[in-house]
Amino acid sequence: MSQSMVTDIRFSWGFMLEDGGSKMMQFYEILFDRVPEARALFSDIPAQAQKLSKTVGYVVSNIDNIESIKPAIEDLGRIHQRLNIERSYYPHVREALIETVKITMGDEYREHIGQSWRTALNVLSEIMINAPKEKKSPGLMGKIFGSKS
Repeated sequence: MSQSMVTDIRFSWGFMLEDGGSKMMQFYEILFDRVPEARALFSDIPAQAQKLSKTVGYVVSNIDNIESIKPAIEDLGRIHQRLNIERSYYPHVREALIETVKITMGDEYREHIGQSWRTALNVLSEIMINAPKEKKSPGLMGKIFGSKS
């Protein structure tokens, strides 16, 4: 990933955090508009939105060195595998997040920012989808939330 992509992602993520991360609730609204059946996967949307915000923040802070967080991303993939999250949901999640960034940034948004997110989210999705079944290192939940996954 190029330095300009890293800059785009970090710059735009700053907009997402301006209101304490509540933009993730908007993300879920967009996602459920696109994939209504996905709503059934979540019991507590506000809590899930907070987890997502924290997880994306962790990834954004390490986006310039994906290899260093690959074990954590693989762990997230294993979590999604255990929850039987369909591979077909990943593009919807990607586009809902990009749409949320676009809405949040308003006039500051540029297409290259969306393309930077798209590239990063495609890489992350592939790592998650292809995660080995066995855990090789401390999990994502431990790294992000200070607990075991």
